[in-house]
Amino acid sequence: MEYRDCVFAGVGKRQFTLSEDNVSVRKGRENVTLPLKDLESEYRTVRRRVSLVFLLGCIGLVVGLAFLVYGLVFDSEDIAELRSHPEQAEALLRRQVTVQVDSERPVTGVVTTMRPADDVRHVVNGELQVVHQEPQLEINSTFYPLREVIHAKADRTQVFAQAAVWGALGLLILCSSWRKVEYAVFRNTTGIDAIAIARAGPDTSRFDPFVDELSRRIVQAKDDEGGCVN
Repeated sequence: MEYRDCVFAGVGKRQFTLSEDNVSVRKGRENVTLPLKDLESEYRTVRRRVSLVFLLGCIGLVVGLAFLVYGLVFDSEDIAELRSHPEQAEALLRRQVTVQVDSERPVTGVVTTMRPADDVRHVVNGELQVVHQEPQLEINSTFYPLREVIHAKADRTQVFAQAAVWGALGLLILCSSWRKVEYAVFRNTTGIDAIAIARAGPDTSRFDPFVDELSRRIVQAKDDEGGCVN
């Protein structure tokens, strides 16, 4: 007779195999066999929370909260970094920026289009000169060079998405681990807990028949050995 239990992200999958003389417990590659005559037929029922899973859920919520706080605090892009890498200027499209030309009043608006950096050729005094133009950003129907940007509102979409994913994952794990799992615990003849069978996993519907059959066979094994059964 076999029974399988599995507590979500907890003790893992285990398979119990019951024979006439012993019970084996397999977890992964590990396989432990216990003689039935060394167990007590009376078992106790306990309900436990999977503390490791609960801890993982708390960690997920903390990480999600950290991303949320970071997203709220992280309000502006590093303008110096953008200026040193003008090829990244396309990241400012459809973002709110503030530009300032000389001593004029700063202008704030959304970048609608962008002219990429280009080399422009001019003839000055009969000589051909090449002028490198940095990216031009269109704000309120006016083009401004990238160097005149003094503030760019950060794109916090990814940060908030990470906060939502981690927060939802942590909450899901907490909800899954908040319920208590019922275990049937059998002791050995020295009074030490030897086997704990969980009412969880693919064979949950067969939990009671398996536990009752295990108890019955322990009694039978003790009778066959001439032991005393309480």
